[in-house]
Amino acid sequence: MLCLVVIVPLQTNRLNLQHLLAPRADRAPQMKEWTDDDWQRRFDILYKCQLSSLYHRKRERFYSLLDKVANALALIAGTSAMSELLPSASAKAMAGAVVAAVTLPGIVFTWADKARMHALLASKFVTLESEVIGAGVLDAAQLDKFSECALKLEVEEPPQLSALTRLCQNEIAYAMGETSSMRQLSFKERVLAHFIDMPKASTN
Repeated sequence: MLCLVVIVPLQTNRLNLQHLLAPRADRAPQMKEWTDDDWQRRFDILYKCQLSSLYHRKRERFYSLLDKVANALALIAGTSAMSELLPSASAKAMAGAVVAAVTLPGIVFTWADKARMHALLASKFVTLESEVIGAGVLDAAQLDKFSECALKLEVEEPPQLSALTRLCQNEIAYAMGETSSMRQLSFKERVLAHFIDMPKASTN
């Protein structure tokens, strides 16, 4: 009779402990899941970020190269103008004209400033991409917010060059293994991609 009195409370306490440790259905965390529409919207935002950051990195390198080449030519021509190796005053004057010719475009078109502008835009799109990825599963409200951020960045962008945009799209498609979506550009389009806009390059 004594054993029964001791054992029953122990069993009762064990059942109470299991009841307290068991997770309650109303307290279980609700895990968000992707919907097809939300997943596609996330993909579109990330693709825009990747395309824009790649585009602006290319523009940054292009303008940086122009600025460095112009500075190098100006230095060479300026040194020649001051050198005693030039045979006459007319030759030195010609060297001075070359200095002006190679430095003037950089001053007028502000290549260094444009390089910094594109570098900043590329950095902003990379930051937005990292925020979207780090946010995990997104709902419609979060996607709306990220879409708004992407649109605000687009407002800061200068008009894009169609052929260069197509080159960037091809690089991304190749990296993703979607070579069937790549569109070949002519030699002329590739060479002039940074200089003039060729809208037909986006539709060929």
